[in-house]
Amino acid sequence: MENHDKKERISAENYTIEHIMPQNTKNSDVWKQEIGENRREVYEKYLHTI
Repeated sequence: MENHDKKERISAENYTIEHIMPQNTKNSDVWKQEIGENRREVYEKYLHTI
């Protein structure tokens, strides 16, 4: 995808994928406060997305 229709090649070998939700919720109260009341629904919806 990075090199589709590009004249200059882009090296993707050092790319990493980050999750948008914490994988371990036991040690993170900050994200719970940021998301708010419906955090369980939001967490379940976005847990395995990037």
